[in-house]
Amino acid sequence: MKLQAYFKNENDAFSTSVRLKKLRVSNDRIDEIPEGKDYTLFIPSSHYQPLSGSMKPIIPSKLPDLSMEESQVELTHLLEFEVEEEDLEKAFLILQEEEAYVDGSFIGNK
Repeated sequence: MKLQAYFKNENDAFSTSVRLKKLRVSNDRIDEIPEGKDYTLFIPSSHYQPLSGSMKPIIPSKLPDLSMEESQVELTHLLEFEVEEEDLEKAFLILQEEEAYVDGSFIGNK
């Protein structure tokens, strides 16, 4: 499964990439996000949980409110990688621990 995670800086993207190497991950790369990118659908990965090979929203009553400041975060780097489905949950937990953002339109898609 192909995943994309977005970060506030290159160091965070790099440290996440290093941590993911413990899993069955391939074709990983880090790129700078072009200026002017619309972050409207980028959501902190901590707001989702992996279930059956896809990402599902956490129960709304447990979902923390996104403050205006958090929704206006500037993301500068993208980490793109492929992960074996058996390691998807572990990979997503790493993204959560590293405070990565994910594209909300991607969640739930395989």
